Amino acid sequence: MTAIRKGCFAIIQARIGSSRLPGKVLMDLGGKHLLERVVERVRLGPSLEGICVATSSNPDNAALAALAERLGVRFYAAEAPEEDVLQRYVEAATHLHAAVIVRVTADNPFTDPYSMQEMIDLSYAEAADCVYNDHLAGLSSGFCSEVISTEALIRCSRQATLPAHREHVTSYIYDHPDEFRILSWEAPPALRCRQVRLTVDTAGDLERAREIFRRLGENARFAGPKEILELLDAQGTLRQ
Repeated sequence: MTAIRKGCFAIIQARIGSSRLPGKVLMDLGGKHLLERVVERVRLGPSLEGICVATSSNPDNAALAALAERLGVRFYAAEAPEEDVLQRYVEAATHLHAAVIVRVTADNPFTDPYSMQEMIDLSYAEAADCVYNDHLAGLSSGFCSEVISTEALIRCSRQATLPAHREHVTSYIYDHPDEFRILSWEAPPALRCRQVRLTVDTAGDLERAREIFRRLGENARFAGPKEILELLDAQGTLRQ
């Protein structure tokens, strides 16, 4: 087993007030909350010091604190405005005394912990500011995560002024590649199915995720991209 990396935390961004599917993080997916399914996946990444659910101080998000406590993970409610997700990450990372964070979104119940582990290792080995797997040679949307140094997050927060850079946490990094050490994790060719999208944004997306859980059962907790893509190939209607 890979040794725990002190100062490496996964931070899952979550909120109740999703514009397209309000309350989705607490909706049922295979008998558990969507957010709980995300936590289950992240827990498979063995070198993390801890997991934190990070939200805003909006009172609507109070239910997330209770769920985080039940799941045995940390919780942080940022003072930053709900749309300033970048500052939320900076606050949470600082609170945790994190050196490196793994950015995970609560609408990705099939987040891949296996590539996450390799990206963490790559980040430490190469002293990277950011390692990502959401690109043409990477994984499908819904499997992806990012590994970012807290120092890089703080630099972003000091320099980013556009609302899009504040809301989309790492977009400033990708828009300024000359200022950061950015590395990409490449997926095996068989897993580069960019036409597949498994992020849960709508009721239709949630039903697709539920269908995957119905077909895989509790094995869905551990299934990597290979097993899930094989299921999608066998049940072509799931891709529609």
